[in-house]
Amino acid sequence: MNKNLVIIYAYIMLECRLSIEKASEIFRVDKDTFQNNLNLTILPIEVMKALKYLEFETKSYVSDNKRGIFKANLYIRKLRKILAKPQGEERKQELEDLVNDLKGPDIRFVLEKNTIGVMYTKEEKEQILKCRLKYAVSGKNMETIFHIDKGSIVKWERELPEEELKFRLEILRRYLNYKYTGPRSRK
Repeated sequence: MNKNLVIIYAYIMLECRLSIEKASEIFRVDKDTFQNNLNLTILPIEVMKALKYLEFETKSYVSDNKRGIFKANLYIRKLRKILAKPQGEERKQELEDLVNDLKGPDIRFVLEKNTIGVMYTKEEKEQILKCRLKYAVSGKNMETIFHIDKGSIVKWERELPEEELKFRLEILRRYLNYKYTGPRSRK
């Protein structure tokens, strides 16, 4: 498989929360071949970690995921439409736009705000939590990278309505807690 195509497929999986079985079915690729290509070192480290978590999530959270499958089919249709165009600057730009769309909303706005006593809107909090889920970012890394207190993240998760996002974030929290092997603080 083409390495750029594997990267795009990985981002589609993360965006639509697809299992490897569903993804290989939608992408019309043999499951074993697809899994082998995802295990290659061509993917960025954060995407590899996120895919590893996604595999855990899809096995723990069994659902029909109709919305994700529908969304993935739209992305695949868009990708095939772009790839049908002749090589050129327009095609390259459209592929770049697709990948940027798949990477998700840019939460660098967090870094532009003052780190002490920052107030986020409900939409900004949800964007931050969705990014955390998509890339399986630990609370410690959220604190290190984006300067968002772990306690704030826990509070935001608790304030979420009882929906799919909250449930998936709980699965992420359990996953990260079981995976963690370092010393624990006693706060």
